[in-house]
Order: sequence, then structure tokens, then C-alpha cells
Amino acid sequence: MKKDKLSKEAAKLDKSIKEQANTTTRKFTQVKSGGNYQFHNFEIEPPKKAEVKRDYQRWVLINKQGHLVGRLEHDAYNTRQSAKDWFQMTSSLSGSTINIDDLFYVLKVEEYEFLKELDVLDLINDEDIN
Repeated sequence: MKKDKLSKEAAKLDKSIKEQANTTTRKFTQVKSGGNYQFHNFEIEPPKKAEVKRDYQRWVLINKQGHLVGRLEHDAYNTRQSAKDWFQMTSSLSGSTINIDDLFYVLKVEEYEFLKELDVLDLINDEDIN
């Protein structure tokens, strides 16, 4: 359909399509042969996500066999002792009376990733090493 022969409704729709084309990640182009429109998937970068700045320490809880048991990501728990206390409190909430120190280790995420990369998490249970 030619643009000069568009009805009022079609002209309104044509204008709306052009406006909405600017809000999509797919590029909008008009086909040269006629007044038809097509959306082409050119490599347009989607908007970048805002990076979240983490200025707090992240902790993990692993058992004596080296398996990941829990995670803690909160800015109020900056020290190993405060993280250990939090894990102890959450285990107490479930009605258990275990001592975290007897069964688990509290590690920084970086420490856990490093041990995992070295593939030595299974050696944590070895009493000779600890």
C-alpha cells in the first residue's frame, strides 16, 4: 500500500509502528518495493545491565566432605565470626542443636572457588591435613 493512499487509520498505524520501532532491539526498516515494513534482526546490542557493586563479603558454608551447604550474602556480616554466628542461628531456628564448628567450615566465596579450582575440597575431611 502506498503512503499517499493511506486512510487516516492506516496513517495512524503507520506512525505508531515507526514510533514503536525505536523501542525494540530489532531494527525496523522499510522495504524499498512498496510501503511494507519488516523487522530485521541486525546485531543491535541490548542495553547493558547496571553492574551491582558489592562492597560486602560473601560467605559459603561447606561440610567436612567439601560439599556446599549454604550461602550468605549480606552487608551486615563482614567477618568470618559474624557469618559463622548467622549460620549457627539459622540452624538453631530449625530446631537443631548442632555446633557449626564440629560439622562445617565457613569460607569466603573466593576461598571456596580457589579450593574448588585446585580440586582439593575432598581433602578437607582428611584429619592429617587439618
